[in-house]
Amino acid sequence: MAGRSQTSGLNLNEVSMEQLQAIEGISAERATLLLEERDKAGGFRSWQDVQQVPGFGGKLIEKLKAEVTLEGAQQQDAGAEPVQESAEEEEEEEEEDADAADDVDSTELDALLALAQMDSEAATSYETAAEMVPEPHIQEKLRKFADDHRRHVEELGRLIESKGVKPEIAAPPPDSSVFNMLESAIATMGTRPALLALFGTEQFTNVTYQTALELVDDPDALALLERNFGDEQRHITWIVEQKDKIEQEEEAEGELASAT
Repeated sequence: MAGRSQTSGLNLNEVSMEQLQAIEGISAERATLLLEERDKAGGFRSWQDVQQVPGFGGKLIEKLKAEVTLEGAQQQDAGAEPVQESAEEEEEEEEEDADAADDVDSTELDALLALAQMDSEAATSYETAAEMVPEPHIQEKLRKFADDHRRHVEELGRLIESKGVKPEIAAPPPDSSVFNMLESAIATMGTRPALLALFGTEQFTNVTYQTALELVDDPDALALLERNFGDEQRHITWIVEQKDKIEQEEEAEGELASAT
């Protein structure tokens, strides 16, 4: 758990805002309020003092005790009856926990929507490159990669819909897609420059999927993103191999021309 790794063994009278927020159930608002009360009092002397802070009922106090220490509190609180939460405090904690869950869901949905849009643009870029390079075997591979990206869009769309959100994903017009404009301009220079442009596109998509994997907790979403990330890694590996092969062939042709 993130909170344990950052706060375990620390004194509540010394923890920072960031460390407090790493503890489950501690929102930014609760952490701010706790620190303000701590500063006013010159530090908490017991867990009973902590529980007087609005929003910090029995359940949350137990979470705090599991994560941080409070020097001198054990002796002062020994034998004291645990303070019971009121119904109002319990309801408030449940509402804040629900809000925190909504924030996580919102972050995941934003990440999934962004990935779907990115994959849509990448598919258009691959299709453009396939139309412009002369080698049939490279054309075929690029079209397969475009199909991979379209499949990503469809699968991400279904996952987003399963979460109760209607995705609105469409490939942008060719003249407004950054990926496609770059590919269209560079592909006219030949196959190797076209692959270099696609390499840049795949670098971006690979990093974006890596980042999204850090933001998503839902098991179904994680499984899908890991599969898609595997496709992105496969794409960039093939592009590098083809680019290197073309460079070697061009170098060999140059040496042959020089020799003759």
